[in-house]
Amino acid sequence: MDIRDQITTAELKKFHDFIINFSTEGSTLVREIVKNEFSREEKPDQSFVTSVDFRIEDLLRDKVSKLFPTHGIVGEERDSINKDSEFQWIIDPIDGTQNLVHGIPTYGIVVGLFFQNRPLVGAISHPALHLEYQAAYKLGAFRTAYDHTTERMLIQDREFNRQEVVALSTRDCFSRSGEESIFDDIMKTHPSTRVYYDVFSTTRVIENQVGLAIEFNMKIWDTAATEILITEAGGKYCSVRDVIRPNQVDMHSIIIGRPSMVDQMYKQLGEYKKINM
Repeated sequence: MDIRDQITTAELKKFHDFIINFSTEGSTLVREIVKNEFSREEKPDQSFVTSVDFRIEDLLRDKVSKLFPTHGIVGEERDSINKDSEFQWIIDPIDGTQNLVHGIPTYGIVVGLFFQNRPLVGAISHPALHLEYQAAYKLGAFRTAYDHTTERMLIQDREFNRQEVVALSTRDCFSRSGEESIFDDIMKTHPSTRVYYDVFSTTRVIENQVGLAIEFNMKIWDTAATEILITEAGGKYCSVRDVIRPNQVDMHSIIIGRPSMVDQMYKQLGEYKKINM
């Protein structure tokens, strides 16, 4: 029995409605903020953080604290709260902050709710593109577009072929664990390969525009909504490796996409000596 089956349909719908409303409100807030000048600074790891990041994370914290006061919250920019709760909201307020700073519209808001470490609901929104994606356990995955129409998302399965697009995280993500040779080999062997810096690859998989996405050394908030969105859309989410780092943020490497393609790529990665699967 899946531990998530303990959650009633009514509770799931409540969480789903909450995440839909937050996604819409957060996207609207981002569009309002970026119309004007917003502050930005470099963090110690030389990545950007902006006032937009803080505003969106604080928005979620405020809403969760009022509606679900016993739930935990894990975010990229603030300290965690209620760490021992069975329910944990995880947020990346702006995934792809560098793109936001440079005016590239593929950045997104990522939020997910986990119950005993299993995903219940999740959402990714692209404020600049007026696209919002939401999913809930056993309720399906959906996209809401600029005209407010909502459509169910279904990933079509098929075998690898040369025309299928393979999306990768940046080479730097692979090099964090000394595995840039994997990035290089995939770039050489698969002619239709793209590199995306943020969650745009996940939503392209959901849209059937990308057959497969491989992301190495992601932090928990980077993939907070990925598994529930992909699996509820009929795709496959495969963990390559989870690296638990004491007193640091854990790192996750994943493959997502059309089920048959994920299986084929998982087998291919297993042939690399550096991958301990």
